[in-house]
Amino acid sequence: MGSELIRNVGIALVAIAIITLLMLGDIRAWLLLIATIVASLVNMVGFLHLWHVNVDIASAVFIIMALGVGVDYASHVALAFVTANGNSFYSLFFEKNPRNFQLFF
Repeated sequence: MGSELIRNVGIALVAIAIITLLMLGDIRAWLLLIATIVASLVNMVGFLHLWHVNVDIASAVFIIMALGVGVDYASHVALAFVTANGNSFYSLFFEKNPRNFQLFF
């Protein structure tokens, strides 16, 4: 892969890690969030390598945009678990809370 793409993804991951740690405030949820983001990024880049996709501007933009979308969804799920009352799993799926509605649509 291109060294510039690796540098940009690394900078984005560091920024994401700092901002999500400050916003979530829970170390366990933060670690799971970062692990989810890194796993999805490794999965996507691995498939791009498997399909012999060249690193060009289009694939680099695709990787960075997928990183942003992954952060958006994963951070909403982590925030819902952190702020849930009582049993997190039960509250996430069965409590009538408008904040949890955005997780499924």
